[in-house]
Amino acid sequence: MYLRPSEIYFSQKEINNHFDKRSSHRNKNLGETLDELVEGQCSINNIPTISVMWRGGKWVTADNRRLWVFRHLEKLGKCTTIPVTEIYQIDPRKLNSITGGRTVRFYYGLSATGKWHHRVSSIDPDAALAAQPETSTRYVTRNPYTTSSLSMLRTPTSYDQQSPQRDYSNINDFHAAISNLSLSTTRNVERLNPLEVRFTKETITINSYFENLKLSLRYSANGENNNPITVYKVFGKYWVTDGNKRLWAYKETRSLNVGLCIPVKVKEDKEEFLELMRKDRPWLSLIDILQSGENIQILT
Repeated sequence: MYLRPSEIYFSQKEINNHFDKRSSHRNKNLGETLDELVEGQCSINNIPTISVMWRGGKWVTADNRRLWVFRHLEKLGKCTTIPVTEIYQIDPRKLNSITGGRTVRFYYGLSATGKWHHRVSSIDPDAALAAQPETSTRYVTRNPYTTSSLSMLRTPTSYDQQSPQRDYSNINDFHAAISNLSLSTTRNVERLNPLEVRFTKETITINSYFENLKLSLRYSANGENNNPITVYKVFGKYWVTDGNKRLWAYKETRSLNVGLCIPVKVKEDKEEFLELMRKDRPWLSLIDILQSGENIQILT
């Protein structure tokens, strides 16, 4: 599945400032890795996939250094979602965050090198986005991995569609392109009738966690103590992309708790929504998408 880095929380309060010897970026400072991703010198394929666990109503990872890099990429507007793998256990020794996983710091005396991380004032999910970088005469190579969720430009806009092969080799051209993007970063929490939200998967597998969530929701009016899921409001409807299992639990419980609402954070980015829908199923037509989502099949 895919999540925004801001939807993933740190498990630790402190991290090292470089990757260890087991990583493909062994002994490289986190700031240098960030710079290479921003400037297109490496791709997401060079960084192992983050593992996440649903814990305390939110996604938590023990891969804290990688999340540090991805949180910065998202704040810089150069990353939308990243692939993740769900796990069901994290070493208790790594569960010591003192900020609820919103931020993380380096061990005493350590820091990140490089330049791009300085453009981000905070990686707290609710903090403001990074300011536009200052004009520089340094050249930046456009990321060649444009089909990745780590493309230099988050979502194709009319600017890109008119010149799909445009080379943003000049930093000024690159800044102009970034300024034309719709970042869709609203984080206001709304509450919806779960029956009004559509699935975006055809099948899911339900484990004991989601069965227990369904039971707990029978006595909850507004899904309190549960993190909101991200939904896209496009084509006059609401769609969930990475919360299909949680949506299932809410829908199943709605018949027993008619006042139940689901907390959501709404995005209205049609291009990003279609990109996510077609990431694993590129053959989907717009008609296919519009006619889907009412039901979902549970695999056993």
